[in-house]
Amino acid sequence: MKEQGDNSDLNHVPRNHDSINNFINYSLNKNEAIKEQELAMSQWKGSNKLKGAIFYFIGGLYLLIAGIVFEVKNNDITEIRVDYYSLPDCSNYGTKCCFTFNVPNLMSGPVYLFVEMKNYNQNTDTYFKKYDASQLYSNINGEDTGDCNPFTTNQDILGNKPYIGFKSIDGKTDLNPSNIAYPCGIRAYDVFQEKFSDIRHQTSGQSYELSYTGISWQYDVDNMKNQQPSQQWLDLEFEPYQIWMRPSGLSKFRKTLGKIQSDLQSGTYNICTTNTYNLSIYDSQKALILSNVNSTGGKNLMLVVSHLVGGSVAILGSVGLLLWHYKKRLPQ
Repeated sequence: MKEQGDNSDLNHVPRNHDSINNFINYSLNKNEAIKEQELAMSQWKGSNKLKGAIFYFIGGLYLLIAGIVFEVKNNDITEIRVDYYSLPDCSNYGTKCCFTFNVPNLMSGPVYLFVEMKNYNQNTDTYFKKYDASQLYSNINGEDTGDCNPFTTNQDILGNKPYIGFKSIDGKTDLNPSNIAYPCGIRAYDVFQEKFSDIRHQTSGQSYELSYTGISWQYDVDNMKNQQPSQQWLDLEFEPYQIWMRPSGLSKFRKTLGKIQSDLQSGTYNICTTNTYNLSIYDSQKALILSNVNSTGGKNLMLVVSHLVGGSVAILGSVGLLLWHYKKRLPQ
């Protein structure tokens, strides 16, 4: 036992030329524990299977809760579909037709009108490239109509659109058929130009006006401008046309046509349009959709199904991992 004042250990403290490593080795040889070695160690001792089970369970629970929330939100949305293209009066190109639809319950506004296209491919390389961006966007300089082929001139585009004629959007100028179309390209050629009348309630006679503003992307509203009204055949500041100029990624899609700001009462409504969009050359189908929206957007059954199925599979996977984990620990 060391006497008080015994400084023998101090002789082993490294001096100017002693190595620090030698001092550490000396301390270890005397069984003097480093402070960190005396602390209690806390470490996860579960297996990777148990970790995976917990992870899958939490993820699956989140997906199930999200799926239930989406289902509740979906039930708050009223969606009405009218396949008006199949109606006898609306199937002939260039004819005006009127049809009715029924609103079963109160539809809270705003109520959006969409056209739904089926078997209509905008997701092709040709569709993406065959247009002139400088004609559409005022913030893009330069002129390049080479990508508009084969819809380059007014004749190429307006020759098959007798309901428009060779008139500029200001109504004052006759367009030269051989001049470059403004805008040109396949996007401009097949732009959806059917316009619908205001919606009228059959019983009360109340009319609901369609609004065409506040439905397009703000970037397009700010930059799609009528740069040459006397040479243009299409009003690029009309927001439904702006929406159509953005290609869709799937062969079945919806494009917004307008919206009704007020609520729609239950009952039967009349609406009219002129069939100016000939789908026979595309072998496609079109329908009119009326729908309101909420915080999750419009009605989307796929969003509900994908979350519920994904959550169920994840929880089943967590149960399987738990069984595998505890099976290894059962006595044989």
